[in-house]
Amino acid sequence: MSITAILGQRTYPCQLKQGFLFSNPNKIKFIGAIFLMFMGVFGMNEVHAKLPDADPSVSQFTLEKKGRDFAAISIHPNGDEWLFTECTTELDPKGACYVLHYDLKTKQLKRYDLPAGYLYSYANYSPLGNYIVMSRTPKHDSSEEKIQQAIEHSEIVMMRSDGADFRVLPIDQGSKLAPFMSKDETKVAYWRSGVLRPPESRSTSADFDICEYDLVTKSDHLFAGPHHFFGGGNAQYVSSDEILLGSYGPGKYAQSMGEYLKKFNGSEVYKLKRKTVDLPSPSFTTIEHARNPSVDKDGNVYLTGQPPTLGSSFARISPSGEIQYWREPINLGLSGFRQILASPNGRYIAFIYVAEGTNYRDQKSAFGRLETTSSLWTPMTIPALHTAALVPIRLATE
Repeated sequence: MSITAILGQRTYPCQLKQGFLFSNPNKIKFIGAIFLMFMGVFGMNEVHAKLPDADPSVSQFTLEKKGRDFAAISIHPNGDEWLFTECTTELDPKGACYVLHYDLKTKQLKRYDLPAGYLYSYANYSPLGNYIVMSRTPKHDSSEEKIQQAIEHSEIVMMRSDGADFRVLPIDQGSKLAPFMSKDETKVAYWRSGVLRPPESRSTSADFDICEYDLVTKSDHLFAGPHHFFGGGNAQYVSSDEILLGSYGPGKYAQSMGEYLKKFNGSEVYKLKRKTVDLPSPSFTTIEHARNPSVDKDGNVYLTGQPPTLGSSFARISPSGEIQYWREPINLGLSGFRQILASPNGRYIAFIYVAEGTNYRDQKSAFGRLETTSSLWTPMTIPALHTAALVPIRLATE
């Protein structure tokens, strides 16, 4: 089914009360973007931990000496194609955010030649790999007024993976971030924030909830809640009626977040069921500081945590509840990762880590990969942006 065939012009807005604070005007990569420090997973049955011997491969991982501004990664169902964004001044002195495609087999980098005048902060493959959904904001002069206007006029766009049928979804005005598609590719869910935070804050927005646009009925509505999560991160559909998400916690506990997290063993993982009003409790509370999870096609869950005998580690949890840990090879701790994502086929775990910088807003990032079969940690070198071949975009026609 083509995008043209399933989209219409009518929309019913996802209503959220919005504030009007705004972000740091001097950092392109923080404007209208959501940084993927949390991922969605679902709760499991009782788990049984397996603590392997120290992995000799951990000493082989070498940190990149010079990072870049990678912000988000999505992996095609075939496991061989990466989709990610990079925000930089390399090609445009005023700064821009680009959507890039990297083929692990051919080592070729491509750049989607998307319509100009926008910052493309996030891109995500659909579960079947047929579509790409993205969030974008208009470019501006970096004044606080223009930043606020840009975020309020953010858009969700989608196209086929080859660049065809590019279209803006007719969703009501307001902050719209980090879209992702349902398993049957008929719905697009996204984060909508209720508050834009003041300058010099660690994040641009707060009071997040999941909204959903139905491509068939042309309706837009809250998926559940509202819950006003303090922070929002990557999320995915587990079924037609359940979304897995990561969040630092609900905003109503902002003044007592330490006590709230301690109650749930530091977990920042939630499962959200359609039309539920009550706030769900965090999942995976048996794993200390559970966060950054993702799920492969076989139902294995991948996350980070801190088993007492290993420290910061990656983990894989099977549907039967067995856990395999991989101790992190680099002394980054849980806060050193921008994003962690398992490939849909489960062959590896890709991650974006902080390669340099101590100030959050000035940090540079790089890619790495953990092979789940060999337990080998491998740095990933991405070709320079200026070498990327252009992928033409073809606008959808009625």
